[in-house]
Amino acid sequence: MVALFGTGCSSLVATESTGGGRSDNRIVDMGSLDISLSTAFDVYVGQVPDATVTLLDERIQSDLTPFDQGLGIDVVNRLTDTSVGQAPDVRLLDAARPSQTESSLDGQSGALVTRDCEYRTYPYAVDILLSCGDERFGQMLRLHTFKRHAHGHRRVYNDQLITYRDQRLWFDAYDIARCVTIDNRGRMGLSIEAARCARLDLVQNANGFLIRESSANRCAGLGTAQCDDHQFTGGRECGGVQHRYLPIVMGDCNSALQFRFEARADFCEGFLPEPACF
Repeated sequence: MVALFGTGCSSLVATESTGGGRSDNRIVDMGSLDISLSTAFDVYVGQVPDATVTLLDERIQSDLTPFDQGLGIDVVNRLTDTSVGQAPDVRLLDAARPSQTESSLDGQSGALVTRDCEYRTYPYAVDILLSCGDERFGQMLRLHTFKRHAHGHRRVYNDQLITYRDQRLWFDAYDIARCVTIDNRGRMGLSIEAARCARLDLVQNANGFLIRESSANRCAGLGTAQCDDHQFTGGRECGGVQHRYLPIVMGDCNSALQFRFEARADFCEGFLPEPACF
């Protein structure tokens, strides 16, 4: 188990408890973190963490705490570009029109997967921080490589299994179901109270669907990040493949990601995580 303690404005102490009760303290320089999602030590049961965690460049905002997963983005509510002679983006106009199709997805369940960004051959899925009984429900959601395993049931991990119901996204696999919220910075979180959760339209097109906030015409994307900004969580699977993550932020529908429901996890040889993961 890894805990992070603040030791100043630009560093954390990462304390890892071992089986013998001994703790190893490591200093993590937060000054080099590009995407301030909650932790770089996302270690799953049955997965071996790296001895080192690679943190990317030096653009973290000084006013963010280590557990503040926001990117400090400006949420853009622009729907069309009315410049003379410039055609509006087709996806943006699709998102702006009242949708008549998302009701056909009501009741759909699976991982919300986007292939607009990939790490090696892995697409990304909407994901809760940590897994297999160690979930951090109070932290912001993120995009995480779509997790694989070798179990015959091919179930999606609980922390990536989502149901679209009554215009809300629900994580139903836990004793207490939780639905997706959106804060004023466009970040996704969780609540057990349906009244606090965001109403979302799944706006279908030929490539899948956009996730659009009904009340604000904002859509799910990377914010100011790029696909290449992925970072290592500290966990591995399937012969040592790193788990990677990216932010997910509601913003301009012109730069939104395309999603699909995936009802089954992809297969990889020899990796059998414990039943608590499913």
